[in-house]
Amino acid sequence: MSEKKEALVNWVAPEYKFQKKSTEWYWFLWTISIFLILFIYFVFDDASFAFLIFFITIAISIGSTKKPQNYFFEITEKKIIENGEGKIKIEDLETFNFDKQNQKLLLKTKSKTDFLKKIPIDENSPLEKIEELLAEKEISKDEDLEIPKVEIFMQKIIGF
Repeated sequence: MSEKKEALVNWVAPEYKFQKKSTEWYWFLWTISIFLILFIYFVFDDASFAFLIFFITIAISIGSTKKPQNYFFEITEKKIIENGEGKIKIEDLETFNFDKQNQKLLLKTKSKTDFLKKIPIDENSPLEKIEELLAEKEISKDEDLEIPKVEIFMQKIIGF
């Protein structure tokens, strides 16, 4: 018989910070895409790749209107759980930090390939309780741990 693990701390946060796109953003997207489509079609004589760019642009346009879902997070004795699924084992964590500007809890893991986990937080998330709990688990706070600059560029400039 399996026992349900009791959450030590929990919170709800949107999966990402929604940025409503302006009409100018869509004009810019489609202008660049049409230029790229024409360039590929006439210079490289590749209609299939030009169609691919067209369909990707449609997908980006539709996807940019999607509002974020709210995710439920909880920390138990052994795992960090996202929407009921155990995602990250506490024993695999090395350090953590809060990026309040980008609303993320950053977790550095022992993994060589996927070493930086980013968990959404918002202004209502219990940051002090999370910090205390991770400190109890002997996971240190690393003020130098931050989101890569390329990812911040993608979020701020391009809007994703």
